[in-house]
Amino acid sequence: MKYLICALISLSAVNVLAKDLPSYITQCSLKEADLNGCIRDNGNKAIPVIVKGDPDLGIPSLSPITVKELVLGGDNLKIMVTDAYCDDLKTTKLTETLFDLKNQKAGYTAVIDSLTVTGKYSIKDGKILDLI
Repeated sequence: MKYLICALISLSAVNVLAKDLPSYITQCSLKEADLNGCIRDNGNKAIPVIVKGDPDLGIPSLSPITVKELVLGGDNLKIMVTDAYCDDLKTTKLTETLFDLKNQKAGYTAVIDSLTVTGKYSIKDGKILDLI
């Protein structure tokens, strides 16, 4: 799910950068002393609006969002969720941003206080609880 969120926010940002910025996005100067802090703070102000979608910029509503197939898991467990439904992305907060113009890199870390995903699931590998 975190990769989906990153992809959606990144695609939205690329789409926005190609046009004039909407009123809910405050541009940071590249000469800003704390550029990463400026991007983080202004990004957090824009997230609630971006999550609702912006038809003028071609950004679909991300709240709620339905994902046809979602695979979750780690080393010992793999769960496949189909028709995954989520309505909690509006609580997303950027905690760290990295904008490195010289090396042409950008990234961010975000947290979501509570994320509920509902859908049909199947356990593909592993066990939830093994008492024996």
